Amino acid sequence: MVNAPTSKEETAPERHALHFHAKPSLDLNTVLPFPATSLKRNVAASCICFHKEKPFLAVSVGTYAAVHDLLSGARLQRIDLQVPIVTMCFSPDGTSLVALLRDWEVVSVEMSAWRISLLCPPRGIEKPVEQALMTIMGKHPNIYYSKYGKEYLQVLPLKARALTDAKGRMVKYKKTPVRMEPAKPIIGLDSHPTELQLLVLHVDGVLRGYSPAGSSANMSLVYSVQIQEPSRALPEPSPFEVHPHPNWVPGGALIIQASKSCHVSVLETAGAGLSSAPSFLLRTHLKSWADILGLGYNRTMSQVFAFGFNSLGALRCASWHLATGPRESSNLSLFLNRVYPFNLMPLVEGTHTSQQESSAAQQHQQADDGHDEGADYDVMGSLWAPSPAWASAGAIISPLSDAHFCPRIARMLVHPVLGTVAVQMQPSDLLQATPALMEQLQCELTVQEQALARRTASVPLLCSINHESHLLGWYGSTVTIQHTPLHAWRPAPGFGTRLQLPGHVFYLGQDACLCKFAAATREGEPLLALPSATSHGLARHPRTIIQGKQGALMIFFELPPQGKDSSDRRSAQDQWQWTLMQPNAFEDTPTPIIWFKPGKYGTFIGHKDAFFAVIEATGTLGAVFHTASTNHANAVPLYTFNLDGCSIAGCAMPLFNGPPSAFQELQAYEKRQTAVVGAIMWQTPKGHLVATSLPAFQGM
Repeated sequence: MVNAPTSKEETAPERHALHFHAKPSLDLNTVLPFPATSLKRNVAASCICFHKEKPFLAVSVGTYAAVHDLLSGARLQRIDLQVPIVTMCFSPDGTSLVALLRDWEVVSVEMSAWRISLLCPPRGIEKPVEQALMTIMGKHPNIYYSKYGKEYLQVLPLKARALTDAKGRMVKYKKTPVRMEPAKPIIGLDSHPTELQLLVLHVDGVLRGYSPAGSSANMSLVYSVQIQEPSRALPEPSPFEVHPHPNWVPGGALIIQASKSCHVSVLETAGAGLSSAPSFLLRTHLKSWADILGLGYNRTMSQVFAFGFNSLGALRCASWHLATGPRESSNLSLFLNRVYPFNLMPLVEGTHTSQQESSAAQQHQQADDGHDEGADYDVMGSLWAPSPAWASAGAIISPLSDAHFCPRIARMLVHPVLGTVAVQMQPSDLLQATPALMEQLQCELTVQEQALARRTASVPLLCSINHESHLLGWYGSTVTIQHTPLHAWRPAPGFGTRLQLPGHVFYLGQDACLCKFAAATREGEPLLALPSATSHGLARHPRTIIQGKQGALMIFFELPPQGKDSSDRRSAQDQWQWTLMQPNAFEDTPTPIIWFKPGKYGTFIGHKDAFFAVIEATGTLGAVFHTASTNHANAVPLYTFNLDGCSIAGCAMPLFNGPPSAFQELQAYEKRQTAVVGAIMWQTPKGHLVATSLPAFQGM
């Protein structure tokens, strides 16, 4: 490995808590238009790909391809391309899906009418392509593709059409070879998101940038950067992606790459012309890892992901938060995240059940199988039961490890906008080595085999939540949260029911300034410069602003933790503060006095938001205040309460106001004799929405 400067993330403290959750997986059996009794065990995804902007996921199973909507989970359409699919990619505008087939056909599927167009005719099945690289580049898109490990590319216009004569013979097509210097095997290919530039990774470990010289088939070398060790033999395919620059630097890009030796590199191009070579942001070796399965970048959360297996067989995720500076600047830094859970495999396999559910399921299975409740029932021991057809073939059953029996992960992708993680599963090594077993019908499998077959015939989806992603600063402004009550919907003559919104909206502008935007004039004006530092000169950043129905403003501030060597390291409770500004704060004086109390999240509750609740930074203790009488730092809460499940990894979860009728329903459910002031809601780490009512004591 070529020596590189120490990455910024090596010396930065761990500041974030990233938590993964399982989403409903995609059933690949629905991609095939066959009855369930005719489905075989070998149903698995041969290729998956995301659109880089739109919520589309394309999945191929054999000769069939399907496009799914990630927001609704619905399958938009499925099509039969007649030939097994090797690789796919979406056009930049999302109107077409381009697929390279095993016989070297290139087809385009117009998603508006789901019409298939042949772009390049087949070469024949004598020399099929097994692995390929493909990308689409340009305002008038050109498709660049190549067999994995080939020394040159093929270019094909996306709008081209392969023509045939009256006898069905191909008479014309516009496929052109693209030869690049130096001519070395290609192991990575992608296009620049905003410029006419191809980024090619060769087997010698050098990343080279090429730009068209007069035509799409003539490429001139722009730059070259050594990013990994050269390989004498052709290595296995590894992740390589190019994304827009996080700060939207004109001509800039973010490049992420990993090798099978578990080396991860993150580079940026500053955008000062096409000739500017990428510079390293991160170059690290995941020493305890054994394999890399995927890389990804979610620009919404500014997270870089790496997925792979460690030496103990656990599915791990390494994540870095990409801290950005001002817009159109190249001031980027990487900070390591804490990822939960430690092993993501139970989420992928769908076995992430609670301890009570797991115990109940095990007892139920023991009763069905005739086992005593006290017997030691080995679930993993019976997970693989060979079918009679396999046993009669004389196969030898040996105590192999689970990695040989269970389905294995082939690839993991991250949607750049939504952050959804898609997992491509493959049949186990033992199955792939037994062709007769792969052709078995799913209806002939045992119960244990059917469970494994269902795991293979699906695309598991994961999502990540980073509640501390704002610790290094948010770009842009934060608008006040508008809780719209039911009485805001009012009948309007001739228009039915219309929503009456307030005439202005408060928001946090740059330089810690409280601003107001008027809906009538569509102009914003600054109202107050909020304190940006403590009395000791420490930074204080406004993060969240919430407006009550009567005009009160609740603003939450963050005091970022100091470095490891600082003598003023703050605890979690001291990193967040809040203040309350009454509706008449700006009428009495142009510069109202602002005070602070500890707390991270809060919400207004009760009739006309007469009360509000605040929780401290660890999410275990909350307090209820009276809105009108809370006007100084020594204000005493009406009472405090403990919360259960309102934190993740020691960090509080956001707090929300309950529905208008929730507190009456909760009061009846809890059979309380005292009145309540309102209800609060929060989301647990397992994704459950929890609500509780807050009592109103006498004398309030």
